[in-house]
Amino acid sequence: TRAEELLESRSIRVLSGRDFGMPPGYGSARHAASAIAGRPGADALVVVTPEYNGTLSSVVKNTIDWASRPREAASIHGTRAIVLAASGAPYGAEWARKDAVRSLQIAGADVVEETFGVGSSFEAFADGRLVDSDADAALQALITRLGAPVAA
Repeated sequence: TRAEELLESRSIRVLSGRDFGMPPGYGSARHAASAIAGRPGADALVVVTPEYNGTLSSVVKNTIDWASRPREAASIHGTRAIVLAASGAPYGAEWARKDAVRSLQIAGADVVEETFGVGSSFEAFADGRLVDSDADAALQALITRLGAPVAA
């Protein structure tokens, strides 16, 4: 994906259901959270979610919940995080992004409140890249913020 391509120059590992041998749309939040926990000291966490019925994927939410335990001692605690989301609707998964930010904050992550969303996702990409150059620039800028401190 474009986010993975932009992250290649950083020491950030992108996890997906494919990492656990799961077909798209399926998976165990517990397995994903275990993978996150197995990466203590990771530079950052990039959460990517589709928007389903006006909120983030339940698998993503459950993964955040599992990764937040034990409270304040979990590997997600204090880890810088950004949120990317997509929706077939034209609103850029706004609600999913807000819910993901809130969930990560409650979990103790150091979340960049600025997010990136893609609306009308079925027509937003060509050859794995964003068609809109302004959107691509916004994605690059957000990923760059992973290396900068988050304003309090």
